[in-house]
Amino acid sequence: MATSSHDVRGRIETTMRQVDILMEIIDGQVNGAKPLENHYIQDAMKELMILRMKIQKLIEEYGRLVPREWSSSSLKKIHQLELDIREQRSSKAVVEA
Repeated sequence: MATSSHDVRGRIETTMRQVDILMEIIDGQVNGAKPLENHYIQDAMKELMILRMKIQKLIEEYGRLVPREWSSSSLKKIHQLELDIREQRSSKAVVEA
């Protein structure tokens, strides 16, 4: 059964929205008022890895149909969140020492 371009665009847009929403949730947790606890740090890192894989899979499956600006900015944001988490993890280790 052939997939219409409307269906493909719908899948792409749905995945993009899901990624954006999850990144905002993680960003709120990571850059929230209080530092993350260890189990939240690990969960956030796993979620970011999953989001990165979702973006890469979307690009592999749909190529140029995935807006390059979105994929590039999303991957940069994931990288920045990972850096923020690592910074929290290292500052937490210093505080606990």
